[in-house]
Parts: sequence; structure tokens; C-alpha cells
Amino acid sequence: MKKSRGFLLLIFLLINSSVFPIRIGDFSKPIRFPFQDSTKINYCQAQTLFTNNEILLFYSANNSPEDTIFITRSSDNGENWSTPVYVASYPRVAEEMIFISGTVSSTGRILIIFSIGEIPTNNKTKIVHSDDNGASWSLPQNVIGSAYISYPKITEATDGKLWIVGRINYFFYSTNDGNSWSARNIGFTNSINTSFDLISLDSLNYLTVYDKYDSNNDTYKIYFRKSTNSGDSWSAETIITETDRSEKRPCLFKESNGTLWLVTQSKDSTSFTPNYNIYQQNVSFRKSTNSGDSWDATTNFTSYLGFDGTQNICNYNDNPLVTFLSDRWYGRNQIWVGQIGVSEDSDSPPVLYKFENSGITINFPISFRAFVGSSIGIQKTELLYEANNILQGPFPMFDDGNHDDGLAGDNIWGINVGPFSFYDVITASFVVTDNNSLSVTFPGSSLVFPALPVQNKWLSIGSLHNWYSSRGSEVEEGYVNQQQYGLRWPGIYKYQDMQAAKGFWIGAANFTDENARFFPYKVVHVGPRVSGEFEFYQKEFKLISKFDKPEVIVNTIPSQIYPYQLDEVNPDLPCDRMIYNLLNTQLGITVERKIYQFSQEYHSNYLINEYTFTNTGNVDYDDFIELPNNTINGIYFYYLFRWAINANTRYAIGNATGWGINTMLDTRGDGIMGDPPDENFRAQYAWHGRFTHFITYDNIGGPLWSYPGDGLNVEKGDTVGRLGANQFTGVVTLHADKSASDNSDDSNQPFTTSWEGSDEPLTSGNDAFNDQKMAGEYAWMSKGHRSPRHAYAVEPLGNFSEPTGDPALGTPGGFSAANGYGPYTLGPGESITIVWAEAADGIDRETAINIGRQYKWGQITAKQKNEIVLTGKDSLFQTFRKGILNYNNGNGFLIPQSPNPPTKFKVNSGEDKVYLSWSHTGLGPSVKLFEIFRTSGSYDSVYTLIHTAFPVDTSFIDSAIQRGITYYYYIQSIGDSLDNDGQAMTPSGSLRSSRYYTQTYDPVSSTLTGILGGNVSLNEYKLYQNYPNPFNPITKISWQSPISSWQALKVFDVLGNEVATLVNEYKPAGYYEVEFSANGGLPSGVYFYRLQVYTANSGAGNYLETKKMLLVK
Repeated sequence: MKKSRGFLLLIFLLINSSVFPIRIGDFSKPIRFPFQDSTKINYCQAQTLFTNNEILLFYSANNSPEDTIFITRSSDNGENWSTPVYVASYPRVAEEMIFISGTVSSTGRILIIFSIGEIPTNNKTKIVHSDDNGASWSLPQNVIGSAYISYPKITEATDGKLWIVGRINYFFYSTNDGNSWSARNIGFTNSINTSFDLISLDSLNYLTVYDKYDSNNDTYKIYFRKSTNSGDSWSAETIITETDRSEKRPCLFKESNGTLWLVTQSKDSTSFTPNYNIYQQNVSFRKSTNSGDSWDATTNFTSYLGFDGTQNICNYNDNPLVTFLSDRWYGRNQIWVGQIGVSEDSDSPPVLYKFENSGITINFPISFRAFVGSSIGIQKTELLYEANNILQGPFPMFDDGNHDDGLAGDNIWGINVGPFSFYDVITASFVVTDNNSLSVTFPGSSLVFPALPVQNKWLSIGSLHNWYSSRGSEVEEGYVNQQQYGLRWPGIYKYQDMQAAKGFWIGAANFTDENARFFPYKVVHVGPRVSGEFEFYQKEFKLISKFDKPEVIVNTIPSQIYPYQLDEVNPDLPCDRMIYNLLNTQLGITVERKIYQFSQEYHSNYLINEYTFTNTGNVDYDDFIELPNNTINGIYFYYLFRWAINANTRYAIGNATGWGINTMLDTRGDGIMGDPPDENFRAQYAWHGRFTHFITYDNIGGPLWSYPGDGLNVEKGDTVGRLGANQFTGVVTLHADKSASDNSDDSNQPFTTSWEGSDEPLTSGNDAFNDQKMAGEYAWMSKGHRSPRHAYAVEPLGNFSEPTGDPALGTPGGFSAANGYGPYTLGPGESITIVWAEAADGIDRETAINIGRQYKWGQITAKQKNEIVLTGKDSLFQTFRKGILNYNNGNGFLIPQSPNPPTKFKVNSGEDKVYLSWSHTGLGPSVKLFEIFRTSGSYDSVYTLIHTAFPVDTSFIDSAIQRGITYYYYIQSIGDSLDNDGQAMTPSGSLRSSRYYTQTYDPVSSTLTGILGGNVSLNEYKLYQNYPNPFNPITKISWQSPISSWQALKVFDVLGNEVATLVNEYKPAGYYEVEFSANGGLPSGVYFYRLQVYTANSGAGNYLETKKMLLVK
């Protein structure tokens, strides 16, 4: 089990009232105050007061983000303490110090002032008061305006005037028992971090003390000034601190006989001071019997070798009662109480001054160092750490100079432990034992190792191409730093991206996590903008194929638009290609995601997403089950889709269309409207709607009339009016279990169909520990069917061919579609399955060109153009029906299989001809023919059938080409019509293998006569991307040089260390390829390969290029 943030934010638990009264004894020695959590650092100064024969102690509960001040009291000299009572609360962050000061006025009013943090911030100094001896308290108020008062101290003068000191240049006073305050400029010029105290010697004479930082010597010194006119003016400052001392945070106390006590936090040197600037800090005091004009030498009240400080003081039996913070015994600052002149500090446990650890590197050990001390010497130091719910150790540390521990015998102890892996949370502690065998355990580092790097894989063997993330959803800019990326249809054409972001949330009600923290609503998220790190834990992520990936080689170089490697080949796969993704979540729900793709030409434009959710009780990455017996209630599975149709027209129509500001959304199957009988499916879908800021012409369908000034995403010649954004895309529900015990399809799911603002606060900054935000998220997930549908909120009459409304409805980001499935209950081991398909369709390319040209030329109206574009909805709905029929309600996919593509397709340039060859295994449905298609200029141009071959043929020479023109090809296997049974709306006739298996994306030309490929020739240097990439363990690196030269090809790790020299020799001009193997124990990670070419003239003409590759084991 990893400690989550819930562990780090353990709620402060007060000791059960049944054990009161608490007895802590007399003050013969300093006593640890009982009402505090020994597992937490106390960031709060405490304040004691003595009134009505009771000791009152004020302290902070030390919670975050809403902290609380309590009061407890003792009426028997500290023997027993009452149940703490609430005084005030305030917001703060965990590491902020809280400084408290209090006084009892002559009227009996108790006043408490507290300041949050040491950095001046408005509204972070508050004052409260009680007029009934602490039974009830006023609301916290500012003193004056929003003023921040650092290290505030409040006191009453003998004339009844109340004073607050602590802010530079100003003291604050009140003449009406603190009901209102005035500021007095005292004219001091001290540091902003100066700490003050003030005491009234009599009705006219005041004494103030304060500290000042001496940057030249890195010390603090205490000074005093006096006033003889009740604080109206002050004497020059006089130093109190001895030359060789450093002390700060002065506190004043006056006995009834006039003797003054000055208590400070002093800093003393240790053996580590010269080299490491480590000091011992103690509470010290000195006295004055002449109203502060001179002072005795300093005496340490505490003698512990570690930290004692941040003290406060009050009058108790005419002696100073001191509260202070100390890290003795517990290794964390805790509140201690003692009385000067009574308490004897003989406590001298061993101390941990400091600890260090090396940086986090996956699969490498961590070095720990502990700086320790004891007045009687150290016997041993040991390391304990917890990892994956298992306590490891103790392991002996070393002070021998050989374990990253400094010098032998210098009390710096070291050890190396590990290695550790992704997701590990290592919580270290140190056990320090002195020569009397007295041991103290001190907390150390809490190291959070990074999440497993996100992997992304494409499904691209059909006409719909999309990428998927190992984290469980495809977040905004999750693959590349580009908002509009993915969901490309038709995939052969450039800039068809329609996906801006996806979100996937799982929510539950009344959930208690593994650290016993209760959540009214618990929601885990990946997307639309958050990464899902430490909410979703990826366990498996594989790309699986029914058969091996075909090799497509152009001039000896692999040609592919999405470089990828198969993780597994499974002939029994129910589809042609599948992504398998397994994840655990903070909820203890394990997600199994299967994404199915089909290459068959009539079913290649949808992708089926099947999710199985199982209550495993595993809340993190490891195999330990943290919540084995937990039943999870009120579960919703929630998906957000931000569509933007599409990248091709983004900069021609308007940049904002790239984030979906004009996206129109509509729904079927929600019961809001009476849908036609042939549309009785459950779906949400989208199209390119009106963009109100574009007024040149009607933009429905995305007509391309002109070339954008920046040229982005549009080819120069593509300005005939083609409808560049005619697609419809959407999701259709195929199945949703009724319950964990009934896996029949629930036609009432999804429970929620909605459209939400894509830039609403709930779409970013999501946090599985933010109760307030999760309540809002859960409300989205469970809101039901939103009415009206978005399309009718924009166009109430449904006149979509003549739009007048704004799809953004005035928002800056437009809207996303949302589907929520639930509520479900999952007992231990129970599962729910939900299946939906994402699809795209629309008018074909030729129609888009012809209709767009007619519109541009004025041959048809905008309405006529739009009516044809809107027929794309019917095509999309037909695709939805195909997906539903193919899924067959989970009883096995129905569509007939197309023949397998050729296993290898090679295209090589020749003199005035192109040589093509291929091979086929003969596996799969029978092949009757092969057909070869060709285009020129660009791989996404219109293709023509140029050759038909028989099954026994394996090559073809294309002689019908012209010099200077580049060509692209693909080959298809043509099957037997008898193998097509027509299931799931598949038309009769022969089926063919998908062109995307064998498509070439690199050009060939008769001008290339050697072995070079791509758009290059031997008149340039070139370092190619390795293939495959990512790789494990072997990859190939190729390059070319136009001249004979000395050539060096080397591999480096991310730190710049040379890993391998692949080539370092003189070579003739030409093209070369070498193999790099990572079999020598190299860890997974990023590596760089660098080609350097040295010409005869060592200087001008040298060539250097570096590329990145990824090793994934």
C-alpha cells in the first residue's frame, strides 16, 4: 500500500474525553503538553495565562486547511487538564507557523491574538476575546484594517492601556479594553522579521525588547529601548546580547518585586556548525534588577542538544511559566511546558539534527545520511522505511567513511537502500541510540516516486484513427502539445482531427478510504485536463493484433505514419486490432478497458470501447489489497467528450473552432424528445456548427475558399471550396449491465446525458481529495438527462440548415458531451461492464469537393449546401447501427472477416520505373486477387487502380511514371465473395483488406536511382528516426552522407553519458544502416543517438544531428 495524501492529511484526533482528567505532574521538569498528535509536527506557538487561580493554555489543533485554536485549563498547578474548548478557526496551509499571544486585562477580559505564517499577508492577523473566563469567544477580527502583525505580543500596561507589538514601525494600543485600536508610529527601522515584546514598568515607563538580524555574522541580537512617556517616544537602542551569542524572539516577564526576566531562543554551535551550518537551539533567560538598564549573563533553561524554541511566557506564582516547542523524544516539534526556577531540564536524549537523501531515480538505490548527536556519544544509527505496506529494517547505518557518510567518526551516518520503482512511496525514519542504549526514532524523508510514464498507442488499421493512453483516457494535449489531436476520419487525409479532449471519472458516495478518511463523495479523474496521476494506476497497456504487422518498405526504409510495435499477436482475437488496458484506482475499482478495431471496409469507421469495472479493493499500483471487504455505493462511470470538427479548417474558419467553440451537440435515446423509430439508440453526436465570428460566408461544413495567411493545416491548392469539416462524430452505447448480479443490457443507461461547458471550473484542477469540488463533480455525474438538448438550446426550432444561434451560448469554450452510467453498487469482487463505440462518418470526399465548389461559385445556396452536409448525420447513424449489430449484445462479433493483407510490401525507385513486390502467408480468408493503387504529389491525393495481380504473383514494375514526380502506393488483398455472409449490414460481394495496412507515406521517384528513400537525395546529410521506436531490445538507425568523410555515430543516456559507439570510421558517400542492441543491461528510458560527420576541411561543412529514441522493457 502506498500512503496517499489522505495519510499525510490525517485528521488531528483529540484524546477521548473518557480518559480525562489528564495528569502530567508538577513542573519539576519540562512536561510535554498532552493534547497533541505525536505523529505530526506542531507548527503552533502556545500561550499560557494565569487567571482566577487557573492556568489557561491556548494552542492550535494543527490541521489544514482549516485550523482551530483551543483552550484547556488546569486548577491544580498543572496536575490535571480539562477537555479542550474551541476558541477560533482560520484557514492556513500545513507548513505555516501560528504565533499566539494572550493577556488578561484588568477587567477580566481574556484577549488572544494570533498571526498565521511568517510572510506578511493581509488579513492573516486576528484577535478574539472572552468576557466569561473563556466559556465563549468573539468572532476573529482584524486589529486595524487588514494589517499583518508579525510575531504579535499583547500586554496590558499599569494604566490599563492594552498594547500589541510586533509590526515594524508601529505599535497598536487600545484604551477601551480592546474594542478598538489605534496605531502609533514608533519610528524604529528594524528588519521586517523583527520580533518584539513590551512591558510596563509603571504608568509612564515602558520597556520594549526586540531582535535584529546581523547578516554579516548570521546571528540575531536582542536590543532594548525605553519610554518615559507611556510609549509616545523612545530612547536610542541598546544591545543586550553578548558579542559571541545569537538569540531571537524575546519574551518579557516582571515579578512583583520588579525583577525582570528576558527569555529568548538562543543558538549554540555543534560539531556540524563549521561545515554544515547546523546549530543547537535552546530556551535561555537572563534577569535584570534595575528596570532593564543592565542584565545578568545568559543561562540556558533547556539543555537538549536539538531544537527548543518558539517560546512564550506568563506569570505563574510570581515565576515565569514557559511554553516552547521541542523535537526531543518524538523527532517532531511538540509543545512543552516548564517553569524557570522550578523545572530542571535533565532531558538529554539523542538528536537527529538533519537527514539527507539522494535524488529519485527509477531502479536505482537511494542514499540516506543522518547527522546525529548525543551528550554521551552515539552507539548506533539505523534506518527504517516503509514501502508497499511492508516495514523494512532496521538496517544498520555506517559512520566509516565508505557509505556516503562523510568522514569516519564524524557522526554522519550513511546507507544505500533500494532500488525502487514507479509509484513507490518510501517513508523513512531513523533510530538513533546513544551509549546508554537509549533509542529515539525520528521521522525522515517521504519520497514519492513518479507514476509510470504514460504510453500512447494508435489504432489506425481502419478509416477511423485515434490514439489511446495507458492512463485510461485521452486528456487534452496528452499526446502532443496540441489541443486538437486524434479521432481522424477519413484517416488517410491530413488534419482530420476532431478530438480536443476526453475525460473519464469514477465517482462513489459515502466512501471511506484505506486511511479511514471519509468522503461524502469520492471521485477519481483522468481528463479532460488532469493527468490521472496517482488516481489511476496503469498496470497493463498492450497493442494486440490478429496477425503480424505488415512491413511496408519504401527504398529500404519503413514507411508508416504512426510508428508502432505490436505487443502481442493473437490469432484468436475477436477483432483485427485491440488495445488492452488494465488500471487500478484510488476507489479500489480495477478498470479493464478493451478497445476493438476492425479493418473490414464497411466497419472500419468505429471503435468499440468495452469497460469492465471490478471492486478488487486495490487502490494503487502494487498487488496488496487495501480494501478487501469494502462495498462501494452510488457508483457512476462518467465520460466527457470535447469534439472540435476539425483541424483542417481551424485557421481558415477561426482558431476558436479548434477547441470546439462552435461544436453542435445532439442526443438520442434520452427520452427528452420523441425520436424516430429508426433512431432508437442511445447516442450523443456532434458536427461543425455556426461560428458567429466568421461572417465571410456560411461556415457549415467548413468550406475552404482561401488559403489562410499563416498556411496552417491547409494545402495551397485546396481552395476550390471543398467542405473541409463535413464530418459527424459521436458515441453510441452498446451495452450497460443492469447491476452486478444482472448483466443484461439496461436500456435506461446512460443515466446521465448532458452537455457541460468545456471550460467550466470542474473541467480542470480536479483533485481526489478536494471534497467541495468532488461534490460538484458528482452532481454532474448524477444529474440525469439535460433538457433541452444542446442543439435545441442553440436552435429551438431545429432549423439546423439555416442556423442563427451561437453553439457556444456565450461561453468562451463551447460545450462537451457527457455520459454518466449508474448508480451502481459493487461488493467485493463484483463487476459491471459498460460498452460504447465512438464513430465518425459524413459525405464522401468527392461530394465534399463538388458541393463546396458549387457553393463557392454561387450555383447553390448556403441552405442547399447545409442540407447535403447534414445528411452526414444519417451516415453516422447507419454506422451506429452497424456497431450495435456487430457487438451482438456481447455474444461475439458478427461481421465477416476481410482477407489478410500482404505481409510485406516493398516499393523501390528505379531508372524511369518503380519496382513493387509483395508476399502473403496464405492465412485467413482466401485471396482471389491483389489490387495496386497509385497517386502522385501527396499520399492523401486521389488514387487510381493501376494493376490487378493473381494470388501467385509477387511483383510488379510500374513504368507509367514521369521523372520529377513523386508517387505513393497501396496494395489490397481481394477476397472471395463466398466468405462474406452479409452480417451486420455488410453489403454482399468480395471484401478487401484495409489499405491502411499497406499504405506508403514516403514518396518514390524515378530521379532516385540508389537505395535512398523519402524526399531526399544524396545531395544532403540526413539522420533518420530509428525503427522501431519505442524498441526492446533492438532497433535500427540509418543515415546518409553526400560526401566521403569520417563519420561517428554514438548513443548517449539522458545524463550525457556515452552508452555505445556504433560507428567511428571513414566512409564513402552513401546510405548506411546499423543495428543497436540494448541487451547489455540498459534500463528503460530515453536515449539519444548523435551523428557527427567530419569533412577534410575540419570546420566549415561539419554536420551534427541528434535524435531521441525510447527503450521500453
